[in-house]
Amino acid sequence: MIEQRQNGHPIFELVKTNKDISNNSDISLRFDERYFTRSDNDHQTLIPAYAVISDKDRFSHHGLWHRENLRQIAYQIIDRRDAVIINGVKYDRTEIVVNNEIVDGFRSDNPSFQEIANLFGRPIEQPGCQIIYPETWAKMEVDLIQDYREGDTIARNKLIYIYNCDTSYGNPSLKKAYEQLDYSLKIEKLSY
Repeated sequence: MIEQRQNGHPIFELVKTNKDISNNSDISLRFDERYFTRSDNDHQTLIPAYAVISDKDRFSHHGLWHRENLRQIAYQIIDRRDAVIINGVKYDRTEIVVNNEIVDGFRSDNPSFQEIANLFGRPIEQPGCQIIYPETWAKMEVDLIQDYREGDTIARNKLIYIYNCDTSYGNPSLKKAYEQLDYSLKIEKLSY
């Protein structure tokens, strides 16, 4: 009888495949699907995966924080080489044609997933020209964050409302909500 940790056992093969994919990826989903991991110079970053792969707490400031952390890691890699490999799939940042219009998006070298399109908030063209579109909430999130980073106060207020940025524990204030939003999006303290 083959044990689970022996070559040839289905569980062993799944773990080995996952490890191979992780070793050849910039960002990977851990085998237990609890964390996305990023290894860099003997340092491993763990980001809770629930904020990307589950709709649980989707509209909370900590869900926003985890998604934005993962997004920023991906974009740092993309900025260096115009592509990122997530769980064995390469995503090239490019312009793609959607409904006869050229839009910013990504092209993947293998089938992708809705969750990755949601993470980027942009469409992904897969092999065979099939396109995965981000869900409305995800596109809106990415667009609002971009507007907020450009100083749009309406976007800031929408983000505070959508992601419940009240950390006051019964003593609410806009200043505390702004601070929570800035923290969630890694923005240096702004004047209010």
